[in-house]
Amino acid sequence: MAFSELEPFGYEQEMLGSAIVASTVANRLRVENEEAQTISDFMPKLKHETEEQDIDHQISIIEMANIGAGGKDLRKHK
Repeated sequence: MAFSELEPFGYEQEMLGSAIVASTVANRLRVENEEAQTISDFMPKLKHETEEQDIDHQISIIEMANIGAGGKDLRKHK
């Protein structure tokens, strides 16, 4: 943990360079009155960072994946 404070690493750090390049290109190509883009505009947002899922939403995702894979729902419905 101490090392990551001195030399950050991981997914966000890997994406930072790409976000800097993308924002630089976008700002260079923008029209005169267009608002400038920020680096954070180009940083990917992971699902867990944007919203929490309740259990019903998680179950519906699994149900759709199961149907898509040709699976059967073996739960006993009440």
